[in-house]
Amino acid sequence: MTDWKAGIQENTDAMLKEKKQELEDLKKLHSEQLRLKEPARYWEDLATQYEIRGKSWRTWLTASSSLFLVFLVSVLYNLPETLFPGQRFGLGGVKSTLLLAFMASVGIYVVHYLVKMSLSSYHMARDARERFQLTHVYLSLMHEGAVTPEERVIVLQSIFSRSDTGLIKGDGSPTLPDGVVGGILKNIKPS
Repeated sequence: MTDWKAGIQENTDAMLKEKKQELEDLKKLHSEQLRLKEPARYWEDLATQYEIRGKSWRTWLTASSSLFLVFLVSVLYNLPETLFPGQRFGLGGVKSTLLLAFMASVGIYVVHYLVKMSLSSYHMARDARERFQLTHVYLSLMHEGAVTPEERVIVLQSIFSRSDTGLIKGDGSPTLPDGVVGGILKNIKPS
């Protein structure tokens, strides 16, 4: 009878210990979800905003490119006689050529600027969507218990790193400064 009672007591203690560990894991997962819920929502909203900006820049690009091409074709097709008087080489012809080159350069610069802004907005939208997805993947891995503390630091660095806008060439993938932030992340012990 005492062996039976001791066996039941051991099974109950083991099950209680297992359930207690599961409860602690759920508390930790819930805590991580609460911490990352707002950043995930922020990145989702940010992706939408950047998509809208990208479409706006693309619209401006299309309109200005069309206007520039129409202007350039009309000027080149209907060259006024005052620009190139008598079709001879002279000061008036040089001035006219410089004026046309200046107008073409300004138009090309504006088109180039609008292309860069549009691509940058789309790049930032994609980056925000990737961070949103990475947050959810991290939370699902946390739920399965498949993330070690070292991997946790790597994932959090990826989620909260700087974003490259696409306007300036980066020197690789952006990371957090290893000094202060790395020390803080290393000191955080998962509970």
